[in-house]
Amino acid sequence: MPPPVFDRSLRRKVTAAAILILVLLVAPICVYVYKFGWNISGNHGRWGEMGSAMSGLYTPILSLLTIWVLAAQVRLQSDMNKHAFDQAYVQEARSDVQYYLSRLVQELAVEFDNGSAISGELIDVFAYASAQELCSQQYAVTAQALNRRFSRIMSIWSAYYSRLEGLRTNSHHPYEHNFTAAKEMAIVLLSYEGCVALDNFVWCVSEGRLKYEYQFSTGLGNSPDA
Repeated sequence: MPPPVFDRSLRRKVTAAAILILVLLVAPICVYVYKFGWNISGNHGRWGEMGSAMSGLYTPILSLLTIWVLAAQVRLQSDMNKHAFDQAYVQEARSDVQYYLSRLVQELAVEFDNGSAISGELIDVFAYASAQELCSQQYAVTAQALNRRFSRIMSIWSAYYSRLEGLRTNSHHPYEHNFTAAKEMAIVLLSYEGCVALDNFVWCVSEGRLKYEYQFSTGLGNSPDA
């Protein structure tokens, strides 16, 4: 639902347009009355002259108003088409985000041979690592080894980010609201530490080549190779 500010702005525009149209329609009559007075003539010829004058004044005014109405209709149709596209895109993005995160929860619940879940291991290794540690060979080797064994984790997190980036590139409603909701959904399902760990894990696997604007791991922007 559009915010109330939008409704007030629309009402102001409609009111201003109605006043302008009223002024344009009344102005010729006011000019005529000012010039010739209120007296109603009984001369048939004077009525013809008045009709010709009014016709000459109102014809261009009505033509301009017709063009303005047509232009307003075209713009309104364009806005409606854009609104429909935005709603469809956001709805699809929300559905994809829910799907990717639910799949990621399943992947992270898989256990190692020692009984520990992948999610716990990722958090222990990657969530609290500094930018300098993430750039080390040790972390690169660990990340590559985990990715070879559980390759779907990186793929799903990257797919999630592709949808997140699509929502982030537009700062207006409904994109901005759903971008924030998509981030909050990831935190609720995976925990904030889990999201940070996934950011750092993907960064290590790709060796910084995936130029995402990482939303959870703030340290990546300060790493030497980021």
